[in-house]
Amino acid sequence: MGLFSRADDHQWSQQHLSAYASGDLSPGARRRLERHAEDCAECGRGIRALRALAGHAAGAVAAGTSAVVLAEKVAVGRVRLRPDPAAGEPLGHIRGEAMTVFADDGLPLHVEVTGPKDGAVTIIFCHGYAASLDAWYYQHAGLGHSARLVFWDQRSHGRSGKSEPGLASIDQLGADLHRVLMAAAPDDMPVVLVGHSMGGMTVMALADQHPELFGSKVIGAALISTAASTVDTVNWLPAPLRPAFRWAMPSIMTGASKGRFADVVERSRQSASDLAFLGTRWIAFGDSDVRPEVVDFLERMIRATPIGVVADFCVALIGHEKRHALKVLGIVPVLVLTGDRDRVVDPACSDEIASAIPDAELVTIHGAGHAVILERPEHINEAIAGLATKALAHEAERRELTRKQSHVHRRDTGRPASGIHAHDKEDGAGHAAGRSAALHDLSPERAWLYEVRLAVPGWRRPRWHGRPRRSPGVIIDT
Repeated sequence: MGLFSRADDHQWSQQHLSAYASGDLSPGARRRLERHAEDCAECGRGIRALRALAGHAAGAVAAGTSAVVLAEKVAVGRVRLRPDPAAGEPLGHIRGEAMTVFADDGLPLHVEVTGPKDGAVTIIFCHGYAASLDAWYYQHAGLGHSARLVFWDQRSHGRSGKSEPGLASIDQLGADLHRVLMAAAPDDMPVVLVGHSMGGMTVMALADQHPELFGSKVIGAALISTAASTVDTVNWLPAPLRPAFRWAMPSIMTGASKGRFADVVERSRQSASDLAFLGTRWIAFGDSDVRPEVVDFLERMIRATPIGVVADFCVALIGHEKRHALKVLGIVPVLVLTGDRDRVVDPACSDEIASAIPDAELVTIHGAGHAVILERPEHINEAIAGLATKALAHEAERRELTRKQSHVHRRDTGRPASGIHAHDKEDGAGHAAGRSAALHDLSPERAWLYEVRLAVPGWRRPRWHGRPRRSPGVIIDT
């Protein structure tokens, strides 16, 4: 009889499949797992799938290397020879006033602030996965004269500190954003949040953790090329390859970032080959005529993100779930924007977000990919400026209504309105449940107005029964 029972062997084998895939198991451990797989159908299928995946990848590389090298040289040469009137533009070289904000675990977060200090609104930009605050170059250049802008590097990205792997999560990014917001936009300064890709998920995490900020401190939000739940990290691959890579992706990423393969993977990433240029252009952009300088700019940002960070946050994206937080965002004006050729985050994810947020404005840019903020900056800047204007108008209306309601209350009672009074609660739990249901059915503006009216003595029930509405969407054809 062996040292381990069959049940022990099965549990151990399941736990070590990823290490088997990455080559981190000792020879003895590999033999133990392979022996168990001979008798266990489930583990046997797992090992066969990993071997097949590795075999297909190796075969493809061996068979296609020469052709790929030749094709990439020709393709990249043609792209770089195109005339570019904006060649030499200092992408990423605009800098704001630097400050350091410390996260709740003490990690330093790099923040830059620009624009008029007395601006009517502060816009905080949250960049995406494996990028940095430099990704907002065109927004920095185009919007800095009209609003106070705050850019920050997410933890382990750009100039911010390196996080512990266990804190590489969307929830932690939401907590980091809260620290940045409180430090860079203090007191009653109104804020509009803008998030691209993982940055949009960061905004959702903040809404989940601090709903009290929305409608008071935060007056608007833009969610660009993002998702409210799990992201399919292999969406850019040909459809026949997706199931195998989707199953193996966590193990592949873990294996690539640890052990003996990590140095090899990092060295190959730093080589900045023409293949990296073509891959970035295909995955991140929708327009094949995108300027090569812009492709290089994004590729350098991705390459500057260590493979361990790429792996840690890849797992965070797969486990992302914030659909329940969308109702909080609906308290303020929301812009949802996507490119219809996004190969990283399916545009259907933006449709889902807009459908879940009453009155959200959905904008789809024809021909644009995931890096829409670099690919179509003029449309992005116009949309953000429009959102800020709408949010400020919405906030002004809210303040004016509050002032009028307070005036009426003072006139009738001689005291200021201060929330729900005792006689508004006389119906007990039934009244509270009915009020909650009524608020759920109203648009954010009407729900807020209902809350204000409840603060006035004598008010018992809403005088309307509206249903949630949302914009049918705007399609920008470029």
